[in-house]
Amino acid sequence: MLQDWAIKNDVVFVDAGIQDVANPDVYSSDMRHLSGVGALEYSRKLGRLLAKKGVLNRNEFNYKNYEKESK
Repeated sequence: MLQDWAIKNDVVFVDAGIQDVANPDVYSSDMRHLSGVGALEYSRKLGRLLAKKGVLNRNEFNYKNYEKESK
């Protein structure tokens, strides 16, 4: 239903699904909130999904900074 609404209202819809992580204690601060590490990783994944959908261009999703931060 949400995806149908998004299409009708010209809104980008991203369904990342349930994201299982190897070590949830590192990525989550509790059952509902991401830790700083988790928030950064989720933001990176969301950025990649938005870039694939053409919402972000290469300048907005700065691959150089992503590569530098992920090392």
